Amino acid sequence: MVWQFIAGLFTDLGWYVFLALREAWWFIVFFPLLFMTLSAWLFMRQTRFKRDEQAKYVLLEILIPREVTKEPRGMEQVLRALHGLPSAPGNIFEKYLDGEVPGR
Repeated sequence: MVWQFIAGLFTDLGWYVFLALREAWWFIVFFPLLFMTLSAWLFMRQTRFKRDEQAKYVLLEILIPREVTKEPRGMEQVLRALHGLPSAPGNIFEKYLDGEVPGR
């Protein structure tokens, strides 16, 4: 009697799995499609951001006068401050809408 009940559960298990998949197929397909869509969107926006940013780069030359008698500590602090500026997107809008990418 117990074995018949257990055997009945396993034969019906395949049917129950089929019913569950038939009702929830869209849920199983939705998340991979959402992930692929967001990845493609982010790739497109970052490619556009990189293309637009390449035209904005400017090389600046810093000329120091020969008569400087001070130590270079002040300028070192300025360069350290410039180096420490954040280069990552600040929020989700900058990442997904503007396509901002971290600097190298």
